[in-house]
Amino acid sequence: MIESNYYLRFLSYVIQSRFKQTVFDYKLFHKNKIESSETPFGFEDAKKEINPPHKPLLLNSKEKTTSFEEFLEKSQTLAFIIIKDDKVIYENYCSGFNRSSQFQLFSISKSITTAMVGIALEEQYLENINDPVTKYLPMLNKKGFEKITINNLLQMHSGIKFTEGFVPWKEMVKSYLHPNGRKLSRQMIIADEIGKFFHYSDYHLILLTMILETVLPVTPSQYFQEMIWKKIGTEFSAYLCLDNSKNGLEKLESGIVCSPIDLAKFGRLFLNNGMHENNQIVPSGWIKESTDFIATNSIPNYFDYYKNRSWGNWFKTGKGAYKNYWWGYKIDESYFEYFAMGILGQILYVSPKQNAIAIRIGNNWGIKGWWPSFIKDIIYSI
Repeated sequence: MIESNYYLRFLSYVIQSRFKQTVFDYKLFHKNKIESSETPFGFEDAKKEINPPHKPLLLNSKEKTTSFEEFLEKSQTLAFIIIKDDKVIYENYCSGFNRSSQFQLFSISKSITTAMVGIALEEQYLENINDPVTKYLPMLNKKGFEKITINNLLQMHSGIKFTEGFVPWKEMVKSYLHPNGRKLSRQMIIADEIGKFFHYSDYHLILLTMILETVLPVTPSQYFQEMIWKKIGTEFSAYLCLDNSKNGLEKLESGIVCSPIDLAKFGRLFLNNGMHENNQIVPSGWIKESTDFIATNSIPNYFDYYKNRSWGNWFKTGKGAYKNYWWGYKIDESYFEYFAMGILGQILYVSPKQNAIAIRIGNNWGIKGWWPSFIKDIIYSI
C-alpha cells in the first residue's frame, strides 16, 4: 500500500481491490495485532436446523432458494451465527471459510469503540463526554471545533462536512484511504449547525481515535487488547488496521478484523451488561447509556439528511434510532433491541428479551430487504 500520496494510494487501492470493497480489505493495510485470551470461553453446542419464517429475495435476482444454506451462499454471506442462552443454535460458514476465518468488520468497529470510551471514562482518562474536542485536540482551536463535544462525535451530529460517494475527492473515501488521518483532521470543516442533524460520518471516529491515543497510556489497540479482548475469552487474535505504517493512526472507524465467533463474545458482553464470568469489563451504566434509545433522537427533523436516501427508510418507519455508535430497533413503545452494522451487510444483533446474539458477515448486502429485521424474525422464531 502506497504511504505518502493520497491520490496514488487511491489508485493503488482500486487496482489491488479490483474496484470492489470486501471484508478482506485488511490485507491491503498495515495492522497492529491484538492478542487473544489465555483462557478461551466456549459457548455450549445446541445446533439445530433453522427454518426462518421467510427469506428475503436475493439482490438483483428473482430467484428463489430452496434451503437456508443455499440462501446464505447466494446472498454472499460468509458467516452466520445465532447464539441463545449461551448456546450456539446455528453456525455456518460459506465459500470454504471456517470458525478461525477472519474478516474486516467495517463499521461494527465503531460499536466496539463505544466500549473503549466507557472504560476510559470509568478510569478517568476521559473526564466527561461533554468536554469540547479541543480540550484534547488543541490544534483544532479557532476553527469552531471548540463548540463540538465528544458527545457530538458519539451521536454523529457534530455538523462536520462529510460527503458520500466513491470518487477520491469525497470525504467518505478520504476517511477510508487517506494515509495520514491526523493531517486529514486539519482539513475538516463545520458545514451544519452542531447538534441539529444526524449525519453518519467516519470523520467522527478519526477525531475520537486521536482523542483516545492522546489520553490513553497505550495505543487504542493495546487498550482494547488488555481491557476487553483478552478478558472475554476470545479464541483467536484480532487486528486493527492503520492508515500508514509509520506512526500510523489506528482505524477505529472501520479497521477491526476478527473471527465471527469472537465477535459474538463481544456481543455477549453487551448482552450481559458489561460482565464476563462475574467480572465487570465495561461499566454497566455505560452499557445502559449506550443502548437506552427510549428518549433519544427526539429533535425535530433530526434524520432529515437521509429522508431521500435508501437506508433512511429505517428512520421513516419509526423503528430506527441511533446512539453511541449503536443502531436501535424499536420492538414496542417501551423496548428497543440494538445492532452494530457495517458496509456490505456486516451485522451484530443483540436481543436482550430473547437473550440472543446473531452475526452475519458477508461480501455484499445480498438481499432485497433489511438484514436486522430478517435476523430479528429468525431469533424470535427459535
